[in-house]
Parts: sequence; structure tokens; C-alpha cells
Amino acid sequence: MSKKILIVTGSPRTQGNTDLLAQALLKGVEEAGNTGVIFDAGKKNILPCKDCGGCYKKGVPCAFADDFNEVEQDLLSCDAIVLATPLYWYTFSGQMKMFIDKLKAFGAGGKSISGKDSALISCGAVSDPGRFSGLVETYHQMCAGSLQWKDKGVLICTSCGEKGTVSQEFLEKAYQLGKSL
Repeated sequence: MSKKILIVTGSPRTQGNTDLLAQALLKGVEEAGNTGVIFDAGKKNILPCKDCGGCYKKGVPCAFADDFNEVEQDLLSCDAIVLATPLYWYTFSGQMKMFIDKLKAFGAGGKSISGKDSALISCGAVSDPGRFSGLVETYHQMCAGSLQWKDKGVLICTSCGEKGTVSQEFLEKAYQLGKSL
């Protein structure tokens, strides 16, 4: 049975390392006979959550008409979610964080996105994988917490700060992760 994998990217840089990793993952997803959908949160207009209590009151996740509402059906119907983000100051990019904060709308609106498989891909200029520990811990807390996602893997890609410098080794690992989902 074919699965639907939602890949959420959180980099504002077009065709940067995060995008290249997401494309490699997508190739693996599709070669495994599954369907992949990329939602490019890093280039969308997603406002911060204003905790207004308007979730689903207008029939959409967020009462403020931003691009987050575009991903509703994919979030509800996917079997797995992959978060792909550059490392910014030891955690998710601001763009990805805006997306993550808006996930609150589903619980508040009585729409479950829990119980899905998930994975995390992150890349950064730093050579020490330990610098990603805050990001990885946050991701694991999200999975174990109210989202109840089943972690299927974390891929940390070091020493790739300049655009296009992600190594072939990491691209292959992203591809393999995609195949395994």
C-alpha cells in the first residue's frame, strides 16, 4: 500500500542545502513506490501564532489568512511528516518554527495529526554534530508530546553552510531515509 509523505522545508534559501536534501529524500520516497509532497514553509508567508483562539472557527486551521492553511489537507492525509530545516542558533529556522507553532490549530480545532511517522533532517555550517542537540531534543519532545509522532530517523548534516556544499554522503543518506519511510 502506497504511503503519502509530507516533506516540510524550512529554509528561505532557494535551492540551498535543505532543498537539495529534501529533493534527495523525495527521490527515495518515490522510488519506494510512495507519494511525496513538499511544502516549502521557508518561502511561504506564515504568520506567528497569535493565540487568538480562532483555530478552525472560519473553517480553516488559522483564522489569519496566511499560507499555513494551504497545507491543511496534506497534514491531515499524510502517513508521515519529514521536517527539513537548516540549523539556526541551535534549533529550527524561524520559518520552520512559525510552521511548527501553527500545528497547535489542529489540536485546538479537534483535528488529529497525531500518530504519524516522522523524521528530521537538518544541515548547518558547523562541523560538530553536537551543536544540533537542542534541535534534535526539541524534535524528540514534539514527537513524544502532544503530537505523538513515531520518530523514524534523524539525519544531521554537518559542514554544509555555503549553498550547494552538502556532501554526496548526506544526499545519499537522505535518499535512503526517503526509501525507508
